[in-house]
Amino acid sequence: MFCRPIRNLGQSRRRSAFTIIEVLVVISIILVLIGILLPALNLSKEKGQIAVCASNMKQLAMGWSAFPNDHDDWIMHGMPRNLNETSGGFPVGEWAFVLRGDGDDKIEQGRLYPYVNALEGFVCPSEEAGINFSPTKPLSDRSYSIIRPMWGEGWSPSNPNGFMRRLTQLTRPGKQLVWVEENDYRSNWNVGSWILGGTDHWVDYVSNFHHGFDNMGYADGHVEAYEWQDKRTLETSELQLFNQSHPGSVDWQFMNSIYRAHNF
Repeated sequence: MFCRPIRNLGQSRRRSAFTIIEVLVVISIILVLIGILLPALNLSKEKGQIAVCASNMKQLAMGWSAFPNDHDDWIMHGMPRNLNETSGGFPVGEWAFVLRGDGDDKIEQGRLYPYVNALEGFVCPSEEAGINFSPTKPLSDRSYSIIRPMWGEGWSPSNPNGFMRRLTQLTRPGKQLVWVEENDYRSNWNVGSWILGGTDHWVDYVSNFHHGFDNMGYADGHVEAYEWQDKRTLETSELQLFNQSHPGSVDWQFMNSIYRAHNF
């Protein structure tokens, strides 16, 4: 009669365990896979955020372009104002697309909100990427601004030249910029209209929420993404610098071509 040999349990456990080298190899493989997959996942996430941002801006642009149909062709005021504020006796506060100051109520009391009816539509999901230089700055109540020529900052009844007030003044609405993404570090509600300066000169800087891209909203309601070409544009955005001159900038030339595409 043969007896089955007793198995050495301790020896079996040692044989089935991973060695330190094997563990390090597995960890190395995992790290390599993460290194390969992470950029692709980040790119996919960013594309999704750009799409959401474009959808938000499209809703704003469509609301902006629908407003004149209900108000005898007059557009809404593109500058944040106090509700009872006047300019030369004109009640600009009553026409402002949003009101001045912090808080959701400043958006809800503006002229644009009834056409959008969603606070999240006023905020870009990628905005955090545009404020990395100022880590203490909170996310904005509003990520999108109207440009100055669309009845924005600096308008007064005594000096209306250079500003559009009626939608029918536009001869090329599909080429006329209205909406930009904006990151004004001076506040968390973007204090004014977005302004482009004279030849080769930027008054405001671009937001760069999307790692080299920004969305642009036009007067006919459509939205396009633009990729910044000049490294100076992105450097100025990162440093959040106002009043910069960039001779020969293709980015400035592009913005200038859509900043005043209308005729009076």
